[in-house]
Amino acid sequence: MPSTNKLLALLDEAACMVSGYSTMNCYSGYDTGAEFAAEIQSLRERVAQQDWSALGMLIGIFAPTGAWDDGVGRPGMDLANRVMASLDEMDWSRLDKP
Repeated sequence: MPSTNKLLALLDEAACMVSGYSTMNCYSGYDTGAEFAAEIQSLRERVAQQDWSALGMLIGIFAPTGAWDDGVGRPGMDLANRVMASLDEMDWSRLDKP
């Protein structure tokens, strides 16, 4: 599924970006960028293994006013928009439940 590969690449980019943050905004739900990056990588691995239940959590992170917006803010807006567009492009009707 091509959109899955695109999503995986974007999640790698997001984890790399946020890992450089030493502290996070208190509203993000994560204390450090490393902690946030680990969560994104964990969800990425679940998607790679076709555990589609991770997609809802990704929407919660990358949707406007989600954890990404709270923790990264304006510098990460373009990346969050690309993640959300990738999620929108996925053919949800073909995603099997694990």
